[in-house]
Amino acid sequence: MRYLITLLLSTSLFAQANQVFTINPSVYSSGMGNTGMAHGNIQNLYHNPALITLDKDYAELTNVTWLPDLTNDMSYQNIMYTSSKGFGVELFYFNYGSQVEADASGIVLGTFDSSSYRLGVTYGGYFKEWQLGGRFNIYSHDFLDSVDIGNSYGFDLGSYKEWMLGDNYIALALVLKDLGTKNSFIDTELELPTSLGVGFKYTTANGFTAAVDTKLYQEHYSLGFGTEYAYQDLFDIRIGYYTEPEYEVDYFTVGAGVEAKGLGLDIGFLFNPDSFHNKTFMLSLGFEI
Repeated sequence: MRYLITLLLSTSLFAQANQVFTINPSVYSSGMGNTGMAHGNIQNLYHNPALITLDKDYAELTNVTWLPDLTNDMSYQNIMYTSSKGFGVELFYFNYGSQVEADASGIVLGTFDSSSYRLGVTYGGYFKEWQLGGRFNIYSHDFLDSVDIGNSYGFDLGSYKEWMLGDNYIALALVLKDLGTKNSFIDTELELPTSLGVGFKYTTANGFTAAVDTKLYQEHYSLGFGTEYAYQDLFDIRIGYYTEPEYEVDYFTVGAGVEAKGLGLDIGFLFNPDSFHNKTFMLSLGFEI
């Protein structure tokens, strides 16, 4: 639990609030250094709406206790549903935890909960062998009952293409994310974290995959590297590395997944003893419908 002076620090919280929408809700790709734009798996739909064209009836539930080395009551959940008809729905909910409300003199007035969510609807198709997709998003924040924060609206656009290279294949992806309107809170306006991303993947015939993603934001960039070994569609193991140099964010990742009879379980773990991302554990359960 953290002590906040109600309006002053709530405004400060809001100033960073849209950054929660850059958190990767895909446990699958979290184990690979948050690489997923060019990795043709429906579990990477967050990274690239063009992957909706994989035409899979699939549902997934994710739960993560976020930054346990920093606090003990932040978490997020993600629900995803995709249809073989080429559309999907995603709901991302971030819980900032319980806050203590105090006045300017430090007298405790009570507690309040704060949260943010994003609701996205995705649709896609093909154009000249390229897989294309678009997603419409609604972004919302709930910090104080007495202050109304208007929703913002945005969209993502993605493209994806694979090429055979002997018995192996490569893939390329281009993605524009979170382009849209602003939120407002008291006298503060906040833009969405718009980014332009490029992803590349190389997969061998014996189940090894290497991937790299980079995203360019207005004031910084991110870079992720990841590898995966998949054994006969039964289980896979993943390792990776992720960094945002301007914000001194960097950590290593590991992950694994098992699948049987249409059910899949994925785990991810972030670690770096010098980072507040250290010891973040991620879990998701997916199933084909």
